[in-house]
Formats: sequence, structure tokens, C-alpha cells
Amino acid sequence: MILFCALSLPAFGLSIPKGLSISDQEDVTKILGLGTSMKMATNPYPLGGYSGFEIGYDLSFINIDQLTRLGCDPGSSGCANTARSEEQEFSYGKLTVGKGLYGNVDVFFSFAPLFGAGGVSDYGGSLRWTFYEAELLPIHILILASGNRVNFRNQFSAKNVGLDLLVGINVDDISVYCGGGQIRSEGLFIGGDTGDGTVPTSNPNLDLQTNTSSVTVQRFHTVVGASLEWKTLFVAGEINRYDDSVYTVKAGLRF
Repeated sequence: MILFCALSLPAFGLSIPKGLSISDQEDVTKILGLGTSMKMATNPYPLGGYSGFEIGYDLSFINIDQLTRLGCDPGSSGCANTARSEEQEFSYGKLTVGKGLYGNVDVFFSFAPLFGAGGVSDYGGSLRWTFYEAELLPIHILILASGNRVNFRNQFSAKNVGLDLLVGINVDDISVYCGGGQIRSEGLFIGGDTGDGTVPTSNPNLDLQTNTSSVTVQRFHTVVGASLEWKTLFVAGEINRYDDSVYTVKAGLRF
């Protein structure tokens, strides 16, 4: 069922504006780098050691209103942009798999797309450790370390790493969690005004030997989420706040 849903959802492509300045590259990395970092979007309680297993499909929604205003102005001299996109939101999905390793340690992997469709590829993983559980209250505290790499049509790619501290509360089949942490994103752009190029060859940040330009941004972010379970099925929602908010929904099976 999860695989069928994943194949049924469209994969949305996204074109990066051309003629990006250094500040424009930082903005793209903030929006598409930080915004595509790994999301937990599941029950915060440990999977349960060797017997725990989870599979799901999540869909994230990113505000790209600012992205469409970046780059050189269409019609200006030497500008390769033909028009400003009117897209306000970008969404893409990932298949995720989680497994309990030992005690309160879980590992998760994610990737997109399933068969190379669409303009986005993404793969990553995270390690979750629940190091504290209250004796009298359904409260636990966990650390989530994550990393992923995302590529948009070979025009822009980003490597993201993050470390979060989260507090989870589980009552019957409902769980909520909140917290925050640091996210670091390294964005890589291709030089040139044609093809996959998005950075002018005159840009001082462009490495002429590799024809690439890289920028790094780092932010503290906050996260809040909730999960609802029914037998082995679960649905979850999560909000991550960077400079803007990214919304994620997820459905799957948890054993």
C-alpha cells in the first residue's frame, strides 16, 4: 500500500533561476538546502530494539516564493532567464525505512525518487537515541543526528547535516514531540548561463577549475510534530521552522 501511494504521487520538478549572485546562492541554499534536510515525522518513541521496524512515505511542502525572485531580471542584457516563475510552493516525497538497532537506538534511511522520475533526487539517513525516559510520566528525551544529499536537476545540490534535541510525549496511540537543533547546509552551483549553469562566469565565488560555486549556511531551527497510530498504521505531521516553515506529512506502517 505504501509503495502504491508513493508511485501514485507526482514528482514535481523545479528549475533554479540563472544569474545568481553570492547572496542569491545563500538564499537558494537556505530555501532548498535547509528545507530539504531530514525530517523525523514519526512516533518519537523507540522502535523497540531488534524487533522494531517502520516503513513510510513522507511529503514535504516548501515555500519558494522568494526563490522565484532571485537571479537576473528576465529581458535584461545577458540574462538567460526568460520569465519569473509563478510557483509559490514546492513539494516532493521520499520513501523512508526505520529499524531498531539495540535498546533505544534506531536508524532511518530515506531516498527519492523511487525510479528516477522528476527533477529531484535525495538520499540520507539519521540515527536516533532515546537517552532518558521518565518513570512516572510518558515523557522521553532523544537526540537525532541526521544527514542527506539532495540534487535539483543537476543545477543545484546540497549536503545537509543536523543535530537535534527533542522531547516526546506518548499517551495511548497519540504522540507529540518538540525541540530544536542546528542544521548546516552546503550548497553547490554550476557556473555558466546555459544548460545546467546558474552562476555567471564573472561571479567571484566561482571556482574556474571545477566550474562550481559553493556556499554554506547554518541555522538553529525548531520542530514540532505529532503522530497518530491505529494498530500497525500511523500518520504523522511535522513543522520545521528555519527562516521559513517547512510542513511534512507522513503515512506508514510500524511493527
